[in-house]
Amino acid sequence: MPYSVSGSYFESCNCDAICPCRMVDGVRGGRSTYRICYGALTWLVETGPQVGVLPWVRKMSHLVDVRPDRIELVPQGEGYELRVGEAVRARATRPVSSDAVVRCVIPGYDQPGRELVADELTIRDDPFSWELQDNCAFASRFAYASE
Repeated sequence: MPYSVSGSYFESCNCDAICPCRMVDGVRGGRSTYRICYGALTWLVETGPQVGVLPWVRKMSHLVDVRPDRIELVPQGEGYELRVGEAVRARATRPVSSDAVVRCVIPGYDQPGRELVADELTIRDDPFSWELQDNCAFASRFAYASE
């Protein structure tokens, strides 16, 4: 079934900026800064009602839990603030000083974005709990489609 979705993308993880997982000036990245990567990723779908048919939605995974909550992704400065109820808060507004073209390496993701320094990445949702700042973040647009 064909699909087409687009919108805003924002992520923050425990790596140092520029996240070593990113593609920088066309060169594919490597392993995370601290060997284990943890963070929050957000796709705000602005157009495209066929989200349920996206390949990664149907991909086999190990589900930890499902908890309905309010999700807010609000533009701020050069980046965003993400809030998921009381469980997740991520804010990154400071761009990394670099002339490099930085892209996310998530499959099918080909749009350049802005590498940011996170002001905050706080997760308080059992079994997950951490509080970080000055770690990496990334903001961009996304557009996925099939034929």
